[in-house]
Amino acid sequence: MFDLLRKAINADIVFILRSTLLTANVGAFLGRELMEAIDECVRRGGCTAAVGTACECHGIVNFFKVSRQNRS
Repeated sequence: MFDLLRKAINADIVFILRSTLLTANVGAFLGRELMEAIDECVRRGGCTAAVGTACECHGIVNFFKVSRQNRS
């Protein structure tokens, strides 16, 4: 599912975080990977971004339009 989502999504920035099962119905991903996704979105700005999680059986993806903030 992880590779399928990465290949199927059409966005400027695509981060699919690999979710690991911790216990029944509880998954987790590395916070460092989420921070990398956020940092890339802020750095690039003016783009579309897809950030999601996936395990072996399912995945969830959120899509964003990232704008640049005008600083005066």
